[in-house]
Amino acid sequence: VGRAKREAEAKSILAKVDTDSEMNLFRELAKVKREVLLEDQDMLGSVKGRAIIRDFSDKERQQENLESILREALEFSQTHENSADPKLSEKEINDDWMSEFVDLAKNTSEERMRKVWGRVLANETAEPGSFSMRSLFILKTMSYEDAMAFQRMCQLKIEAIDILKTNSDWFASSETDFFGTNYNDFLRCSFCGLISSNSTAQKIIRYDDENCIDLDYGDVSIHIRNDSKIDMKVDVVLFTPFGNELYSLVDVNKNIGYIESIVEFFEKFDLEIEVK
Repeated sequence: VGRAKREAEAKSILAKVDTDSEMNLFRELAKVKREVLLEDQDMLGSVKGRAIIRDFSDKERQQENLESILREALEFSQTHENSADPKLSEKEINDDWMSEFVDLAKNTSEERMRKVWGRVLANETAEPGSFSMRSLFILKTMSYEDAMAFQRMCQLKIEAIDILKTNSDWFASSETDFFGTNYNDFLRCSFCGLISSNSTAQKIIRYDDENCIDLDYGDVSIHIRNDSKIDMKVDVVLFTPFGNELYSLVDVNKNIGYIESIVEFFEKFDLEIEVK
């Protein structure tokens, strides 16, 4: 039911922008306008004439970009199960949000970034309010290289504590590799506002009433038991609220080496570790 609803909503949004008859009519009008201008040499040579031609060319390109993004959203909706909160999925996308989305996404001609915009729209369709307008503005400023750097950082994100620095030297220089990421990735993501620029951040691990905590990493859960009942501080790389919103777009492939590094890190403190 969830998938069917999501597909129906995506198709509804798609229909608002993607209508073949309207697009064909637009292209014919643009063609007539250009032919008229070409026949009128005085108009063609004027600033006004050139502005009209450029305006039609820009609008045609923007329309094609939006149609591509909307198709990406529909395809993503069809291939991913909807795990949205039913209460959230009953809501409709805010009109102001949708207007900002169209305005910010319409000039995205890079195919790989259009896929990212498509995922944003698909997720917002499933869970209205998932992405703030601020996150849309951040996405607008990102290049494909920025997006790839963020994707690499996301591969190391652990629920509740973000990225655990099992070695304090990681992210200290551009020459140090940290399970597929490096300092340049850190700088790119912090500059984009997706992760905190504080490379020496710490987080307190708080245990439950049974002196345990589960660190979820993809489909793996690292169960830790601390009989000392003493909370501990660990060095981390923190995601910003906007980074957490965009994180939901990324497919995470767990890194076995990273899991082993986490286990070794906590074993140094004589804690009971179990990977599930």
